[in-house]
Amino acid sequence: MAIDLNEETMFLQQSANLEHLLPEIMANISAFMNADRSTLFLYDEQNNELWSEVAQGSSLNEIRIAADKGIAGHVMQTGETVNIKDAYQDERFNSEFDKQNDFKTKTMLCQAVVSSDGRRIGVVQVLNKHDGLFTEKDEQLLSAFISQAASTIENAKMYQKVTDLKQKLDVQHFELQQAYLDIENDKSTLTSALNKIKMSGRLGIGFLVLLGGLSSYAYFSGGTSIYESEPEYIADDSEINPEDIITVRTGHVQSTLTLAGNIEPLSVVNIISPIDGKVISKSFKYGEAVKKGQEIIKIDTSKVLVSLRQARARHIKALEELNKLKNWKSGQEVTRAKRAIAKMKYSLEKSKRTLAETERLYEMGIIPASEKESAQEQYDNLILEEKTTGEELQSVLKQGSKDYLKISELEFENAKYELEELQKQIKNANVLAEVSGIVIFSDSGGDNKSKAKTIEKGSSVTTGEILISIANQEGLSIKTKVDEVDINQIKAGQNVSVTGDAFIGTPLYGKITYISSQAKTGSGSIPLFDITVTINNVADEIMQNIRLGMSSKLDISTYERADAIVLPFNAVRTIGDESFVNKLDPNTQQTIETAIKTGIITDTQIEVLEGLEVDDQIVLQSNYGY
Repeated sequence: MAIDLNEETMFLQQSANLEHLLPEIMANISAFMNADRSTLFLYDEQNNELWSEVAQGSSLNEIRIAADKGIAGHVMQTGETVNIKDAYQDERFNSEFDKQNDFKTKTMLCQAVVSSDGRRIGVVQVLNKHDGLFTEKDEQLLSAFISQAASTIENAKMYQKVTDLKQKLDVQHFELQQAYLDIENDKSTLTSALNKIKMSGRLGIGFLVLLGGLSSYAYFSGGTSIYESEPEYIADDSEINPEDIITVRTGHVQSTLTLAGNIEPLSVVNIISPIDGKVISKSFKYGEAVKKGQEIIKIDTSKVLVSLRQARARHIKALEELNKLKNWKSGQEVTRAKRAIAKMKYSLEKSKRTLAETERLYEMGIIPASEKESAQEQYDNLILEEKTTGEELQSVLKQGSKDYLKISELEFENAKYELEELQKQIKNANVLAEVSGIVIFSDSGGDNKSKAKTIEKGSSVTTGEILISIANQEGLSIKTKVDEVDINQIKAGQNVSVTGDAFIGTPLYGKITYISSQAKTGSGSIPLFDITVTINNVADEIMQNIRLGMSSKLDISTYERADAIVLPFNAVRTIGDESFVNKLDPNTQQTIETAIKTGIITDTQIEVLEGLEVDDQIVLQSNYGY
C-alpha cells in the first residue's frame, strides 16, 4: 500500500516533470533518513546502465555506471538491500566518486526501486547517517519511501507520455478535420461548377428548340415576335438522388477531455496531541487502516496531573475570593472596620466626658494645669483617630466595589477554563481516530526541509503537535493538471469518469470541485492549472482494489446535449467562417442554399445551433447535381 510521508511527498505525487521530480525525491530521502546525501539511479534499458541526472553533493552533471557494477549494480541485479557499516571495507565499493567530489563515504544503505509490476527500475543510495549506523528500522522506512517514489516516477512518466500523445493526437485530429473540410469544399465547388455547365447546356438546347418552335408559329401565325412571352425554368427533380436526401433529426452529442492524475484520499485529518508527555503505547501501523473511534495512541499524563493539581488550587482560591467579594458588605473585613469605628466613638465620648470633668476640677483648683492639658491632648488624638478609622472603613468598602468584583469574576473564569482544559487533556490522553481511513505520516510543518515525525513508544510529544494524519477513504480525490488551451473548457461541477489500469472494469464517477485560478509552469514552460476531482461514497468492495497514489485516467464531459440537431460532415459546406446546407423546399422540391450556425464537431457529426428545424430535409453535398 502506498504511504504518504509528508506534504513534500504529496507534491511528488502530483509532479509530472522528472527534471524537477528527481532532486525533490533525493532531498526528501536525505532529510527523512537523517543522512549526508543520497543518489537515485534510474535504469536505462537501452544502454544497460544506471544513471542519475543530479546527485546530491556531486560536481558531475550526470553519473552513469554499468548496471551490473559496484554496489548499486549488485542491488540492481539481485534486488537485495545492502547495509554497509564501512564502505571502504567492501570490495564492490568504487572510491573514485569520493575522490572527484572531495567526500568520504562511511556508511551506506542501498535498495532497489521496484515498479508496480515487479520490475526493478532503479536504485537508491543513502550515505553517511548522522547519528551512527543504518538500522533495520531505517531499512523499513527507506523501503516505504522508495515504494512511494517508484509510484511517483511511474506516474510522471505516464503523465508525460499521455500529454505528448494527447498533443500529437490533437494536432493530427485538427489536420484531419481541416483536410476533410477542404475536400468537402473542393467537392462542393466542383459540384456547383458541373451543375452550371449542365444547366447551361440544357438551356442552350431548350432555347434553340423553343426558338425554332416560335419561329414556326410566327411564320404560320403572321409574324408574332418570340420576345412577347418569357420562358419559366423549373428544376428537373431527376437531378437529386433520393439516397442523398436526409431528414433532420436530433441526437446525442458530447465532447470529452481526457487527462491523467493520481488517486488521493478524499481528505486528510490531522490528529493533534492533547497534552505534553511521552507515548505509552500505539495501536496502529503506518499505511494500515483504522476505524473511527479506535484508540490509536496513549500518552503518559504525569506532567499534566501536576498542572491539573495546581489549576485546582487556583480555581478554589479564585472561587473563595469571588464569594468573599459577593458578600463583602457583610464580610469580616467590613464588620471589623465598622466595629473599630463604634469602639472609637465610645472612646471619644468617654474622653470628652473626662475632659469636661478635668476642666471643672481645674477651675476649682483641685488639679494642676498639666492634668487638664493631658486630658485635652488625649481627646484631640481620639478625634484624629476617629477620622482615620472612618477613612479605613471607606477603603475597606471600596474593595468590594463593582470593579473589584469584575476582576475577581475574570480571574475565576480564567482559573475555571484552565482547569477544564487540563481535565479535557487528561480525558483525551487516550487518542482516538476521528475518522476511518489509512494512517499516513504527519505534516511536520515548517520549511520544506523538515521531515515527518515518526510516532513510536517513548516518543515525546507536545500539546498541539500533529501526531499522525488519517487519509479519509470514505471517498477519493484526484489531482491533475490541464494546460491553458483546455482550461476554459473546465467548469466546477462537471461530471468526470475515472478509470485506471489497476481497477479496470470498475469506473468511478465524480465531479470537478476545484480549479486553480493561477497557472504553474510545467514541462517545456507550458502553463498548467491544478484541478481536483472529488468522488464521494465509494463502495467498500471497490475501495479494496484501490490504493493511494495509483494512476488514473479522467474523462471530463465538457459539453453534452441529448436533443441536439446533428448532421453528417457531407451535409455541410463551409466557406470561410460561414456554413451552408442544401435545404429541400417541400413545395417546389428545389434546393435552397441555407446558412446555419454550427456548434461542436465530433469525429462523425456536426452540431447545428441555428438555421434548421427537426424534419427539415437536406440534400447531401456529395454527388448532388451530377
